[in-house]
Amino acid sequence: RSGARRRFDPRAYLPPLDELLDALRDRAYVVKCAPGIDFAVLGQLGFDGEIEVTSLAGSVREACLWSRRLSAGGERRRATVLDTG
Repeated sequence: RSGARRRFDPRAYLPPLDELLDALRDRAYVVKCAPGIDFAVLGQLGFDGEIEVTSLAGSVREACLWSRRLSAGGERRRATVLDTG
């Protein structure tokens, strides 16, 4: 990202997420995204895999998009909670 502002619209990423997903369409992949990504937009971009949100010490740190080939047992959403203690 350029500047200090987070990008919540996946089409504003560099490269734009819709273009990246199109390039990865026939591959197994994981894409790390900003924690505030708009999940509703992902389906519009053609994403049909699993979304994993990771929290560390009560703060959401990242969202990862797992391709359908790598997603676990048809799950669509997963939360991973990491504790510092």
